[in-house]
Amino acid sequence: MFKNILVLCTGNICRSPMAEAVLRERLYLPDTTITSAGTAALIGEPAEALAVEVAGAHGFDLSPHRARQALTPLLVTADLVLVMTHAHADWVHERVPPLRGRVQLLGRWREQEIPDPYGHERAVYERVFEQIEACPVPTIAAIPGICTGGAAAIAAACDLRLATRNLKFGFPIARTLANCLSAANIARVAMLTGVGRAVDMVMTTRLMGAEEALAVGLVSELCDTPEALMSRAHALAAQIATQAPLTMRATKEIVRRMRTRFAGVEDKDLIELCYGSADFREGLDAFLTKRTPRFTGR
Repeated sequence: MFKNILVLCTGNICRSPMAEAVLRERLYLPDTTITSAGTAALIGEPAEALAVEVAGAHGFDLSPHRARQALTPLLVTADLVLVMTHAHADWVHERVPPLRGRVQLLGRWREQEIPDPYGHERAVYERVFEQIEACPVPTIAAIPGICTGGAAAIAAACDLRLATRNLKFGFPIARTLANCLSAANIARVAMLTGVGRAVDMVMTTRLMGAEEALAVGLVSELCDTPEALMSRAHALAAQIATQAPLTMRATKEIVRRMRTRFAGVEDKDLIELCYGSADFREGLDAFLTKRTPRFTGR
């Protein structure tokens, strides 16, 4: 079992913070520390604005991130170093030769490097995020009760979902923040629930209960308590770990390709419309001050 996983890119403001956030959420490893750093880090800088925007649209919050340099003391404590390019791997090997067997390309399962999006347009960041997100290892979301907004988007992106019987799942953003889901997130939810239910949940802001979620296939199993939920998630993960890795990889990739075709619509203008609106600012302020927002459609 890995105790320390380090994700490495160049500046530690784009690729590695996104990958760190995805891995922390997708890999249920409570005893593992997952961090990121850069080979030429912009030390102390926050994640790049487009990285924050793209990750946020997929339910990941990069706002706490601050860049740091991959110094030797940090490298030698890592059980696994995930890098974006072969050049990053060479950089680590030159500085800490004993790490050679512990350095892997993040995109090795798809036999590709992950290019640096810094300085490019949002579409490039989206493509990089898709590459990072294409984890070949099966992921399980264990949902103990309420699961809304960004948490619901992350759960929808997992391969399997288990929940407790008090599940409430949905996206009440039309009465809270006045933002919108990305095309990729709507596609994920629609592939699980059907387009009609996905639209219904967003437009009515209702939260789907456990029995309905089980009936439509959003979740595969219900558990009585959070403890039973986590026990079942561990047992399911252990079972999956004994099965053919290539079957898992191929299945995940086929679903990803199907979803990519489903979500292959331009949404930049719509995301900018919502996130740049007065209504979004009003919704955010109302959320922070715990009051009811007053939307005007502007």
